[in-house]
Amino acid sequence: MAVSHRRVAEIGVPGMARKLRLEFPGATYHVINRGNYRSWIFQHAKTRAAFQTTLFQACERSSWRLHAFVIMSNHFHLALETPLGNLVAGMQWLQGGTIGVR
Repeated sequence: MAVSHRRVAEIGVPGMARKLRLEFPGATYHVINRGNYRSWIFQHAKTRAAFQTTLFQACERSSWRLHAFVIMSNHFHLALETPLGNLVAGMQWLQGGTIGVR
């Protein structure tokens, strides 16, 4: 049975990694990250405040321009610009910093 390219894009191909993220200086991104199984990750005000502080630190460290953000109970949205083209490195720091792995 033949599988169309569209169908492969919908279901993915076992053993294949996702496409590489396009990064370049001056790029603008809408970043979304959600808890596993849509579980709450920001249940308490202190957790949201700690994430916000860490987000601002990530922006400063990575030279990001944060245009807007929202922190919901089970996910967050960021609208940001990366003058240095370093989204992946900054997100790794941000998410590692939030959970105390750094």
